[in-house]
Amino acid sequence: MQKILIAILVLGVVSTADAMPAEEGKGPFVDPATNMKFVPIKGGCYQMGDTFGDGESSEQPVHQVCVDDFYMGRHEVTVGEFKKFVTAANYITEAEKGSGCSAWTAGKWIADRNKNWRSPGFAQDDSHPVVCVSWNDATAYAGWMSKTTGKPYRLPTEAEWEYAAKSGGRNEKWAGTNNETELGGYAWSKENAGDRTRPTEQKKPNGLGLYDMSGNVFEWVSDWHAPGYYGSSSKNNPAGPSSGKEKVLRGGSWDNRARNIRTAGRRRYSEPASRLTCDGFRLLLPAR
Repeated sequence: MQKILIAILVLGVVSTADAMPAEEGKGPFVDPATNMKFVPIKGGCYQMGDTFGDGESSEQPVHQVCVDDFYMGRHEVTVGEFKKFVTAANYITEAEKGSGCSAWTAGKWIADRNKNWRSPGFAQDDSHPVVCVSWNDATAYAGWMSKTTGKPYRLPTEAEWEYAAKSGGRNEKWAGTNNETELGGYAWSKENAGDRTRPTEQKKPNGLGLYDMSGNVFEWVSDWHAPGYYGSSSKNNPAGPSSGKEKVLRGGSWDNRARNIRTAGRRRYSEPASRLTCDGFRLLLPAR
């Protein structure tokens, strides 16, 4: 027990020393252990939800939320980055162990045993965001990153994700713009992706320097979903319900049209073991 306690204390010292307060205007933080890039984001308060009034009922009521400083992955975790984890940890994804990954076929999601992150049914290289990963897979990746680097990496909460997508809590309909005619310059969607993922960092970033917060792939966040929680959540750093059956994804994907890749959109709730050809994730590092 004493050895375990010492290990916990040591990890705490490493994490606190390495996770410094986010400073506005600073360039991306590059983790020396993995070379992954993270953007420093100064926390603050903002209006969470559909401030434009043309979204879904699940995005209401609009409510004030405040989040602490953090670092957000500059882009989604890529195939190349995920490959390093799989190799180092000898990890097998749930799609590979189970019934494969589901693809939208003839108007419904159909599981295909031959589809997984290595072969999702369309061409990818190491620069594409990884897909066909479950929430459990994404959490395993974050755990590996934390163990490898000594820093407490994790999935973002819904509140943190939306704050970052809105360029630090601005009133932005899509990540980087309010003008749908400009959206093609910021996001991969049904209109321009060609029915597949696209390499990261190919479009314009939002106001914080984050890429693909709207479109390309849906992104798992840490929160459980529960009816009624959204409008009654705590103001400061809400982390979602304490339990549930489904997790939340945000941001929309290459297979969605403009209304479904809005910053406030939260149209997808899936079991932690779910894996689809449009599901990916990015990591967050707390600043303190």
